[in-house]
Amino acid sequence: MQNCITWVFLVLVGDSLAIENTQNVTKGCSADEFMCQDFSCIPLASKCDGRKDCFLDEDEKDCACGVGLFHCDDGHCISDVWVCDGHNDCMDQSDEKNCSQMAADILNVTCPDGQFKCGGLCILSVWLCDGTPDCILGEDEAEEQCHVKPKDCGSEQF
Repeated sequence: MQNCITWVFLVLVGDSLAIENTQNVTKGCSADEFMCQDFSCIPLASKCDGRKDCFLDEDEKDCACGVGLFHCDDGHCISDVWVCDGHNDCMDQSDEKNCSQMAADILNVTCPDGQFKCGGLCILSVWLCDGTPDCILGEDEAEEQCHVKPKDCGSEQF
């Protein structure tokens, strides 16, 4: 009969105390799992998925994307064909930064009525000046776009 060791790690984080328990350390993780530094196991599919699953975030460190994939700044991997396509596929807009090859296409984009052109995108006009940047460069919330002209006041108003 094999004896197993149970480890308890105590880590002080800010004002709270986090406790990580791991059991059966001598067995390790299965082939389809990744072992975190605290010896806990997570599914291999959770490594480099852009979400921090290990307590010390090591599942999102030293990640490389495969052939035909783009490495987003937040750790996600997306298809190369989605880079500079005018859509925020990385969720941090890193796939739409420094897209000089789009410059010619951006000039040719025409938006239908009721939409606003920003970069190579068309957004709904109701999204203009709503306090939430929807365009990649935030031009839908720019001061010159959202400046409200003062109304003319009557002689008894100010």
